[in-house]
Amino acid sequence: MEILTLSRPAQAQCIIKKSRFIGEALPCSSEEEAQTMLKEIKKREEGANHYCWGYVLGLSGEQARYHDDGEPRGTAGLPILDVIRKKGLTRTLVVVTRYFGGIKLGAGGLVRAYTEAAAAALDRAGSHILKEMFLCRINIPYSSHDALERYLSETQRIIEEHTFSQSVSLTLWIPKEEYSGFSGTVADISQGKAVLDIISQDCR
Repeated sequence: MEILTLSRPAQAQCIIKKSRFIGEALPCSSEEEAQTMLKEIKKREEGANHYCWGYVLGLSGEQARYHDDGEPRGTAGLPILDVIRKKGLTRTLVVVTRYFGGIKLGAGGLVRAYTEAAAAALDRAGSHILKEMFLCRINIPYSSHDALERYLSETQRIIEEHTFSQSVSLTLWIPKEEYSGFSGTVADISQGKAVLDIISQDCR
């Protein structure tokens, strides 16, 4: 099963009967992170009338919440959540901020407006497939370190942590499907002296 998430944060605006709707699509990995982002938006957009949101979290989208923030029930947060789900996204927060323009939109109009703002922000954010990844630690002798670094540079591997003691320790993420080949190459470079451990697993 493919797991989709946002490629980048994005914002989109629409004006409907003088009300301004600002949709923001944000990569998000936890409820705590979602609440922090929401607080930042409220501070930045101080003076808006409504901050409606929805999010889907977890690798299978098992965590989902929404909030209408004073709009009629089911006209704001739920449409936002529906857009996220229809696009098959997870680890995604969408906040739609509304500045009321003085003209009431009615329930149907609100649903359309919040749906439009959320969808526009998500379209701008784009999406990508999450890959199952291993966080690996390599302990390698100094004599093989330069050769390993050249290989990592040539294959565009990003080193997360790099420490030097009796041997050199490097930590980096490797796609699960590439792990076997990567392990063999590290063994060849170090003449079998490197120690490669999987210390964590995630989808990224």
